Amino acid sequence: MFDLLRSLNRYIDEYQLDANADPNDARVNELSQATRTLKQLSLVLGLFVKPVQSQAGDGEGDSELLDEVMRLLIDLRKEARSNKDYATADIIRNRLTELGIALLDKKEGTNWERTS
Repeated sequence: MFDLLRSLNRYIDEYQLDANADPNDARVNELSQATRTLKQLSLVLGLFVKPVQSQAGDGEGDSELLDEVMRLLIDLRKEARSNKDYATADIIRNRLTELGIALLDKKEGTNWERTS
């Protein structure tokens, strides 16, 4: 699955596919089919099937967990950018935006905030 994801990222880079790409482009359709395949494979393995259940009764643990997960995503995005893997960095930012989370890049580092 990791190799498939890497190939998809290379495909995105090679054909310069981004959020502004023409949805009628055959390459966008091929990319969509490949990502559906990746999603199906992840479901077969039981990945991303159900949301994480909080262990804390008061919700405080959820906030801490979310903060740690966001720090991980920010670190992965930073590593992708330093490796000039801008497609992966953009995917992380775009997916978080879809989920209602904005990444705030500043000279001191990257932070995040909920937008919805």
